[in-house]
Amino acid sequence: ATDSLTRIQKELAAASGATPLAAPQRVVELPTASDQIVLNGNDLAVLDRTTSQVYLYMLNVDGTTAQPSDNPVLVRRGDHVGPATIGDITSLAWLPAGGFRRTAAWVMLDRSGYLVQYDPTAGLSLLALANLESWSDVTAIRGFGGNLFVLNAKKGSIDWYQPQPTGFDGSPNSYLASGDGISLTDAVDFAVQNDIYVTHASGILDRVVDGKATAVQILPADLMPTAPAGLAVGASSVFVGDPQHGRIIQLGRQGEYQRALKTDDPSQLTGLRDLALSDDGKYLYVLSGTSVLRYAIPDNP
Repeated sequence: ATDSLTRIQKELAAASGATPLAAPQRVVELPTASDQIVLNGNDLAVLDRTTSQVYLYMLNVDGTTAQPSDNPVLVRRGDHVGPATIGDITSLAWLPAGGFRRTAAWVMLDRSGYLVQYDPTAGLSLLALANLESWSDVTAIRGFGGNLFVLNAKKGSIDWYQPQPTGFDGSPNSYLASGDGISLTDAVDFAVQNDIYVTHASGILDRVVDGKATAVQILPADLMPTAPAGLAVGASSVFVGDPQHGRIIQLGRQGEYQRALKTDDPSQLTGLRDLALSDDGKYLYVLSGTSVLRYAIPDNP
């Protein structure tokens, strides 16, 4: 009976134009339902905004499971880091080395304007930020080339900060060319590569190249993600989570539709909160409730 159900589900997926994903590996069960995952090599960091805590796991060599940890909590509300007491952590990023930054580190943004960094050799410390009051409504932060990128949907801005000896307390640089016309009021997430990709609550994807919005294909309504969650960018594809339809939309780097990915168990993707892509581009890590699941990405036909 189970085999017949699986066959029927796969036939329905094929009829709807979806590509089925094989059963996932369960990488880790988290202490709490969480909101964001960031993968760097074999290190997996997870943010739970509700309880304001960050978990850090080391994965095994092939990235299929987290190594046992007595206490995966890296930092949480109420902890003291330097003179700061941690409050609401709103976003998490891996910040590579570059410029004044000689070492890479995890960084976590506190709504009060604290940027906490974690370096395995030096532990937790604070990086200086300018205009502390301006960080309370930031949508997301990302790191690229040693620089800190900041998306603020409320202000309609994408800014980037160059590293300073003390942190990121220099003047912000606007990534968007003035008068570009791109609206960020409903932006929910962004990814920074050589280009910047922005997902919107409406399901639209923006691609920004050298500060200017570049036309991307507007998907038909039946393929448009509804309230997307999760964005991952690879060498040739962009993956956008679409939990309301229980699927992941795979697009080309120019935003052209490639396919929809679905699972035999719809609940795995209807609970999707975030996505991450393995360094080799062959696996998607899905944050779903308290689970992190790892799916092999099927070859393109």
